[in-house]
Amino acid sequence: MEVELTSTFSPQLALLIALRVLGLVAIAPGFSSRVLPWKFRGAFTALVTLLLLPSQQGNSLPSDSIEWAWWGVREVLIGFALGITIRVFVASAQWAGQLIGNTVGLAQGETTEETEANGAPLVRLMAATGIAVYFAVGGHRQLMAALLESYEYFPIGPHNWPRELWPGIVR
Repeated sequence: MEVELTSTFSPQLALLIALRVLGLVAIAPGFSSRVLPWKFRGAFTALVTLLLLPSQQGNSLPSDSIEWAWWGVREVLIGFALGITIRVFVASAQWAGQLIGNTVGLAQGETTEETEANGAPLVRLMAATGIAVYFAVGGHRQLMAALLESYEYFPIGPHNWPRELWPGIVR
């Protein structure tokens, strides 16, 4: 089987894809961790952008700077929305750890600046457990699949919202 790469590289399209991926990486658990340096996040964004670029060839691009700004903000917000949906689950694990810690009385020693900034040990343990379960069940792969699928519902270009999306939002 022979594969031809006839599409041309479009830096403008790559920028719009990268903005959506950056919005996702900035908020999604595991990717937005303070442990990961920004260089890694940037390299990850570039890699995912290059992987998504061939699937988005043929999309129209904005013509003036105001339209570019609007499209850029829209792409970042779509990425944020994808990331925040996963962030809610990890935040619930953190909240559960804090609730359990307060109930059991483990929050009594949280008076130093270090524990106030980083959270109680049980809260950190529950958050780490939530992220570990997220990666163990393949949440990171599902997140990348959702990112790819987001281009079907919210394609780059003049935005026509799918009709079947509105009843789901209103409910």
